[in-house]
Amino acid sequence: MNIAFYSATAGMIAQQGGMNVTANNIANVNTVGYKALRPSFADCIYTEQRATEPEWDTGHGQYMNKTDFQWDIGGFTDYGQPLDYALPNDGFFMVRDYNGRDYLTRDGAFQITNVGDHWELVNANGDFVLDYEGNHITVPFRTETEESLIFTPPDNGYFMVIDHNGTEYLTRDGDFMLTNAGRNWELVTTNGEFVLDREGNHVTVPFDVQLDAEGNENAQVNYQQLAANVGVFNLPAGADLAGGNANHYPVSDIDGELAVSDAAVPAPAEEVNDTVTTEIDYPVLTEMIGVFTVPNKWGLAQDDSNHFLVTERSGAPAPDLEADKLQYYLERSSVDLAQEMVNMIVSQRSYQLNAKIVQTADEMQQIANNLR
Repeated sequence: MNIAFYSATAGMIAQQGGMNVTANNIANVNTVGYKALRPSFADCIYTEQRATEPEWDTGHGQYMNKTDFQWDIGGFTDYGQPLDYALPNDGFFMVRDYNGRDYLTRDGAFQITNVGDHWELVNANGDFVLDYEGNHITVPFRTETEESLIFTPPDNGYFMVIDHNGTEYLTRDGDFMLTNAGRNWELVTTNGEFVLDREGNHVTVPFDVQLDAEGNENAQVNYQQLAANVGVFNLPAGADLAGGNANHYPVSDIDGELAVSDAAVPAPAEEVNDTVTTEIDYPVLTEMIGVFTVPNKWGLAQDDSNHFLVTERSGAPAPDLEADKLQYYLERSSVDLAQEMVNMIVSQRSYQLNAKIVQTADEMQQIANNLR
């Protein structure tokens, strides 16, 4: 009776552990990149009742020996997010928490976060995603090539510009650009203010139209004429520009009337500048994201937050430079909900059977104790 009691108790404890694994799988059925666990049970030690009768050996129940990962790929879903990544292989992403501990994960739902003067790639938990060399990933942004025209003002002369509010300014900064203004092109500053001619009108860009070998019209900017159209102005005698800001002086603050200068403006010099935009350079970012593999993925240990821990059995992770990465996709959980429901029913029935055995053994023990 005692053997039945303790064997059934061991079975109840084992099935409770199995139920916990099943419940954890069901709870993570929608967790990105989650790998389901499968409980594995083993028999407890047998007691040899008689050496000559091995079939008389008495068992003492079961216990949960281990849990195994189900490494099947759960399929991919396109959520339309450019920072979503999935791995159609046996690889892992590597992330690092704020305490400096590294983990492996299959969860590729990434985000960006500001770190000082740059942006870095992180996951939903705030862990930093690592590149192939184990370093944080600084998010690359696209650059645009921007051509500007550098005009040199004559000595003691100023250019005049006007903003969209109609406020006029004097400046000696001749870093101008061309902009399309409907039917024609006009000259503007890098801030979008219109450059004025000697009569106070917007400077219209002149073009020379030429025919190529096939008879097609080809328009080229006439830079000499453009420079001649730019107005140059001289200050009134004794005028003070101390109230200006960054070489940008309001005309309304100047005492006296400006004089139009006849000084010639040289043809502009072309300057090419690279401007960093706010658009992420996704092809470069995709190449930077590290993918790692381990010699024995069955030896990994599961940790919180959808992390996997490297162990001696798994071996050290190594970068896999040839592994594919799917952008815009996330890997679904490997949990088979139908199978987990079956496992839950099996565990419940087994637990109930063991509980009935415990109850029966206890009742038999009470009967024996009450015998006179």
